[in-house]
This record gives sequence, structure tokens and C-alpha cells, in this order.
Amino acid sequence: MATAHPSAASTSFSIGDTVETNAGAPAEYRHRVGFITEAGPGNDEYRVEFEDGETPTTGYLNAKSLKKGPNTLKRS
Repeated sequence: MATAHPSAASTSFSIGDTVETNAGAPAEYRHRVGFITEAGPGNDEYRVEFEDGETPTTGYLNAKSLKKGPNTLKRS
């Protein structure tokens, strides 16, 4: 039986979830709102897409640098 990564229970995101980056994110991603487009490639890592007009427009970020964001972005 597979076991979850230790922090997976406390910080888990799904494809399409809106997230906000925090001060722990790399400088070019801090305090931005985006949405999860992919889980991985690493443990507790997610690909986030940003549509705020800033660059970079996507990034792979650790779950520790993300929190649930406002429900203002609608994904189909």
C-alpha cells in the first residue's frame, strides 16, 4: 500500500484550484494568484499558471509556497 508524502495531508491541491503564492516563493512568483495545472514532477510540487500579465507566466512551485487562493478564477 502506498503512503502519502508527510505533508500531503496538510497541503493538497487539485488541478484547477486557485492558489496564491506567499513570501516563501521565489521572488518572481511572490504574492501572485494563479491556478494549478499539474501535480509534480516532485513530491509536493505543482505547476501553477498565472494570468496576471506578469512574467513568468508559469512555474513549478513547492506546496509550502502556496495557499488556497480566492475563488475568483474560474476554470472549466
